[in-house]
Amino acid sequence: RGLINVFAPLLVSVVANESGQFTNEILQQASVLALCKFMCVSSEFCEQHLPLLFTVLGRPNVSTVMKANTVVALGDLAFRWPNEVEPYTHHIYACLRDSSTKVKRHTMMVLTHLILNDMVKVK
Repeated sequence: RGLINVFAPLLVSVVANESGQFTNEILQQASVLALCKFMCVSSEFCEQHLPLLFTVLGRPNVSTVMKANTVVALGDLAFRWPNEVEPYTHHIYACLRDSSTKVKRHTMMVLTHLILNDMVKVK
C-alpha cells in the first residue's frame, strides 16, 4: 500500500467537505495542495479527482490564496498530464475573470508558461 492508497481517502473527504465539518482555512489549503501533489504522481488519480478540484475552485467562499495556489497547481498538472487536464482548460481560462487581481495574475502567469511551452493552445 502506497501513500496514495493510505492518505487519498482522507484528503478527498477533507477537500470535498460534504459534511461541512472541516472549516479551518489552513487545513483546507493544505489538503487541496496535498491532493494536487498526489495528482501529479498518478494520471488515473489525477483524472479521477480533477472534477473535485474544479468544484472547489468554483465555490464562492474559497479564499483568494487557495484559488491562486490551486491555479498554480493546475499549471503543474497540465504540464505533467496535458491530456487529462485539457478538457478542463476553459475552467482555467475562467479564472482570468475572477474578482481578485492576485488570482488573475497567477492565472495569467500559469497560462503564459503553458502556452509558451506548447502545453495549451490559445482559445
